Amino acid sequence: MTEEYAEVDDYINEVVQINHLTSEYLRPGQNLTVPYYSTEYKD
Repeated sequence: MTEEYAEVDDYINEVVQINHLTSEYLRPGQNLTVPYYSTEYKD
């Protein structure tokens, strides 16, 4: 979690949304996309 999120729940809600989950629970073997935002420029 980075400073863009005011609360842990905000971060969890974004993870749930971008992964099209219907709940916060994961099943074994399920893939998960985790958001990561950086202002660092990479060439």
